[in-house]
Amino acid sequence: MGGGPDEIDIDPELIAAATAAVESRVRKKRKFAPSRRQEETGDPVTVDLEQEAGLSEEAANVALADGPTAVTPVAPVRLPSVASILPPPRPAAQVDEAAEEQRLLLTLRLRDTTERLRRVEDELARMTEARDGLDRQCRELREAAHRASADSELARIRARKEREELERTAEERVLRGLLDIVENVERGLTHGSQDPARVQAGLNMIAEQFKALLKRLGVERIVADPGTLFDPAQHEALLHVATNDVLPGCVVNEVAAGFMLRGRMMRPARVVVASTPADS
Repeated sequence: MGGGPDEIDIDPELIAAATAAVESRVRKKRKFAPSRRQEETGDPVTVDLEQEAGLSEEAANVALADGPTAVTPVAPVRLPSVASILPPPRPAAQVDEAAEEQRLLLTLRLRDTTERLRRVEDELARMTEARDGLDRQCRELREAAHRASADSELARIRARKEREELERTAEERVLRGLLDIVENVERGLTHGSQDPARVQAGLNMIAEQFKALLKRLGVERIVADPGTLFDPAQHEALLHVATNDVLPGCVVNEVAAGFMLRGRMMRPARVVVASTPADS
């Protein structure tokens, strides 16, 4: 210890212990600090921390037993009031205005979201209707294609049957005509005659029957008489000869007859053609 005759030294550990005790009491009192609502309404539960935090004179002054002189007291700790620390409360009108703005904002957002949802639902309904229409069209086209395929198959079957029927009819017509000719040939052989004139007449009759039959069937003989102008589309030249009987480039004689069936070439006429001066 040292100093003047009227002073006494205080142990630093004692000062630290007193300060810690004060801070502990302040922390405990802050737990029970009044809320903003209590400050605004003046609730009687409000605690004056500043008053409670002040140390009593007995707790602040430390008395020592070993000396007649009084000990210098420790200054009390002063804390700021709660009102000076907390922000000032907003008036009730401002609180209500902010709440109304928030409510209006949420209402507008809800209305916009509802409108968007309605548009999406309408678009979905239109797309669903369009899809149903396309499905219906596809189904109708598929059924039409099946019907067309079935009709085409029936048409092919009908055409084949008609063609076969026509072929049978044509064969029957040819055979009936040939039967008449065969009967005439057999009749001529049975009642044969040594007279050449009668034999010639019989052969001419058979030939005319053949021509009539061919004509009924639509077969026409190609003209290839001597002097006829040679036509490569209907005539086939087997030989070129120099002659004064016909003009050059004309048919001299017919070797094999040619025939047309309803305008279509069956067989060209095979002929001998008079040569031109260049061929000579």
